[in-house]
Amino acid sequence: MTTTLIDQAIDAFVAIVTTTPEATGGVYEDRAQAFTVDQDKAIDITLREADGRTLGDNHPLRSVLATVVQIELAIYTRSAINSAGVEQSARKLSNPIWASAHARLMADPTLGGLAARVSWKRASWRRENADGNAGWASHTYEITLAMRERNLLTPL
Repeated sequence: MTTTLIDQAIDAFVAIVTTTPEATGGVYEDRAQAFTVDQDKAIDITLREADGRTLGDNHPLRSVLATVVQIELAIYTRSAINSAGVEQSARKLSNPIWASAHARLMADPTLGGLAARVSWKRASWRRENADGNAGWASHTYEITLAMRERNLLTPL
């Protein structure tokens, strides 16, 4: 089966994040099932969008296509009470998981030569009340790819 460079880069991103040991609840791509009360410290990776821009003389045989793929790395945590009896924030609970996943991604920000670079762009945090507090820390990454417009299968 032939896969595009975009798919290859996303698969490489997911494979790297899957090695994050602090995500004891698992690493998922586009998880549809709700997280349960006893499942925490999980990562859900979601593809947001890909945007291509033609560089060069606009001839499909020669032009370079610069593509930016946005991926959301969302870290799910459950509320935790620290030793002082105070509930910890989603930010504090998710930070060690994010730091570990980010370090793994930045160990090779070319995803094995597939990408020009992987870069972190922004974060957001939110809390949800259910049968306890659940928290999300969402980090947006961009993967920049360069390929020939006529061939979406291999990097330049």
